[in-house]
Amino acid sequence: MKALLTIMALVAVLSITPVVFADTTLVLNRIPSEAYEGQIVTFTGTLYSNGLPLTGKTVWIQEDDPFQPDDVLARGLTDRNGQFSIKWRVVGDTFETEFDIYAIFEGDAYNNKYRTGNQYMDVYELRGATITLHNVPEHIYAGKKVTFTGTLTYDGQPLAGKKIWIQDVDRLREDDYLKSGVTDKTGRFHITWTAQVDSIEVDRDIRAVFEGDSSYGRVASYVQEMQVTKIGGDIILDPFTRTAKVSETVTFSGTLSLDRGSPKGSAVYIKDEDSFNRDDLLAVAYVESNGRFSASWVVEHMDPNNTLEIFAVFEGDNMYHRQSTCNSACGDAIPLYISGSASPPAPPPPASTVPDGAQYMEMLYALDLRKPPHVAIIPDPDTYEQVKSHIVPAREGIQTWVNALERTYGQGNWDVTFEYVIPGGWFEYKPDIIMKIVTHERDDGCLKDYAGLALPSKIKPVQTHVCSTGGGEKRSSQSVSRTAGHEFIHAMGLGHTFNKPGDVMCSKENNIETCDPSVPRTSIPSSLNLAAVAKMYGTDGFVNPNNYVMSKSRFAEGLTDTQTIHLPPPPSLPDYPPPDPPQTGTQSYSDDCTTDNSPYDETLRNYELEPGWYTWNVICNTGTVQYSLSTANRDAGFEIYVLPPAADVEDYMDNGNGYLHPCEDTTSRWYSKSNTCYLRSGSSIIIYNSNDIPIKISGYITTNVRQQSYPNGCTSDEASYDFTKNGIALNPGAFSWYTICNTGPVQYSFSTATQGTGLKIYVLPPETDVSDYVIDGNGYYYTCEDPDIRWHSKSNTCNVSVGSKIVMHNDDAVPIIVSASIRT
Repeated sequence: MKALLTIMALVAVLSITPVVFADTTLVLNRIPSEAYEGQIVTFTGTLYSNGLPLTGKTVWIQEDDPFQPDDVLARGLTDRNGQFSIKWRVVGDTFETEFDIYAIFEGDAYNNKYRTGNQYMDVYELRGATITLHNVPEHIYAGKKVTFTGTLTYDGQPLAGKKIWIQDVDRLREDDYLKSGVTDKTGRFHITWTAQVDSIEVDRDIRAVFEGDSSYGRVASYVQEMQVTKIGGDIILDPFTRTAKVSETVTFSGTLSLDRGSPKGSAVYIKDEDSFNRDDLLAVAYVESNGRFSASWVVEHMDPNNTLEIFAVFEGDNMYHRQSTCNSACGDAIPLYISGSASPPAPPPPASTVPDGAQYMEMLYALDLRKPPHVAIIPDPDTYEQVKSHIVPAREGIQTWVNALERTYGQGNWDVTFEYVIPGGWFEYKPDIIMKIVTHERDDGCLKDYAGLALPSKIKPVQTHVCSTGGGEKRSSQSVSRTAGHEFIHAMGLGHTFNKPGDVMCSKENNIETCDPSVPRTSIPSSLNLAAVAKMYGTDGFVNPNNYVMSKSRFAEGLTDTQTIHLPPPPSLPDYPPPDPPQTGTQSYSDDCTTDNSPYDETLRNYELEPGWYTWNVICNTGTVQYSLSTANRDAGFEIYVLPPAADVEDYMDNGNGYLHPCEDTTSRWYSKSNTCYLRSGSSIIIYNSNDIPIKISGYITTNVRQQSYPNGCTSDEASYDFTKNGIALNPGAFSWYTICNTGPVQYSFSTATQGTGLKIYVLPPETDVSDYVIDGNGYYYTCEDPDIRWHSKSNTCNVSVGSKIVMHNDDAVPIIVSASIRT
């Protein structure tokens, strides 16, 4: 009973003890004294409890109204430091412009309520700007550039420095923001966009939008409709043999035609259609300017029913529709029947001086090269995401051989040039060797038969491929690199190594190991490998091979092989008479360049660019320039522009006007970018910070490049040109061009038999696409000729650079006959 009374007394005491709340303090930092409707204002401050930060509590931002309940503007939570940051899009009041704003914490079970004092903000109504978008094209092909122009004004006065967006309005999804630009001092904007098709609809509903700022409200132009379509075409596969045996060679050929533009440099993939698996990739063909393509394939595996279903496909890109000889159901693929193995190989060559038990390499052929071999590395387009990580290891495997040859035979030109043809990409140059990177899903042989395969042939481009997966698993970069080097040397004409365990060129032939397989293979070429290469090509490099070899002959170090045939040196080019002296003033350089000979070598170390700023580098010599640029901030990025000599850098950067060099895609932001590009004296390389924060750029730009490259199929800067022809027929709208492969003055003369014809003359720099310029009038032209003038007879001397083109165009409605003379 005593214990019960004690408990009751304790409860009574507790029931009358008041709850003690913690003292809270709320601080609202200083707010802006004025704001405009639509502007975003951020309120910040801190909430304390007994002097300590109070976390996770709601703070309200309110307007004090003495005549009615206070308006709630926004609310937010405190962070672990008791701080809050609350955004409010300013909304005006119908009756007043002065707002009395405070912050309040309503308290909770442990903390007192706290209200800050009022702070005053004047809220103004936004001024209504006016935006006009000039007429847009009713139709444009994808991949072409279109420039949107218009004006932004307020009360008839231009608004400068305002950001304008070009939008594609979508009714059932979010609007697409296509490209932005900034108005100039006259309120005008010029925004250039590379047209892209919409994934859902053909029509683009275009409008210009100013999103507003602290002074002016959001405004949009009227919507205009613009069709964006891809360019069509057709592809035909020529008849080929319908039966083949394993190890035989089958050649596939055909024609690709495009409704607009030249097909030169596009890639055609030869495939075997599989209904229940991914189609097998057999070969890749380079398309010539006339649309013709050809690729060879060695029959090295079979479908279960011994029948392949062959078709050819041009995958298309953002400009061209996909073209295939295989319809939607692929019922028109052409069957190729496989009937066992091919006949036994031809008898071996005459007895060699190299005995069977010696360490030797087989020699097959030497490629006929007049320039360093060009290798196109092509990741399979259908499994690109799986194989793209092996693009660089494949190149490094080839480079391993190049480096070893240069160390051993330093005086020779052992250079190899490369390009990558990714899905939707085109060849830049016609390759000597094509190296495909495939998975076991695209080539069954990668499952167990081999890690790579080459089709040794003196017919270029030589087809090879490297397996990115083996036995169903992804291969290591090191193993892919070793295989790529192995297949590259096969393509160059060397066979396997025999009786030298661990050699990189050891393999299997007719299912028999050529070396002891218990010794792991190295990735580095041996002295035997390098000496065999030098035996065929000489010690001066791959270009102009010194010898032909009899197929299947043997080479061993220290032993004489009598089956080598020495070749005479290649014929020299004819000695053309020199041209007349150039006219005074024809040799000129732009952008403060005084010479075409000054090497450029610029190193950037944490070069700081403020938001919206750019820096440009003028290159004062003609040739190949290399650059590698990066920023340490991965969240930031920069844009790169390459402009020809006559382009005004300031005008282009301010208004987006001018010519875009194909070296760079100006719609891309880069965190890190390397490139090799052919430029003319006076060209500019521009680095632009399109971020809202400063960035720092490091890298280099240099023209001290050992291996020079030239555009438009030119292999030197010294090729004389002498062309004279009478009776050249040009149909209405037709054009013909002539590529000049040296730098300096060129003389030309054109004439027609009758006056009043529609003959126009263009002199175009190396980077200009002739068909695009002549048909659509897009691009850049030399000041040597006025492209708006028609000629009956015209002679001129003009200074050009290697790869330039002289074009004549029939702008008449009737055929014309032209006589032409062009010489350097």
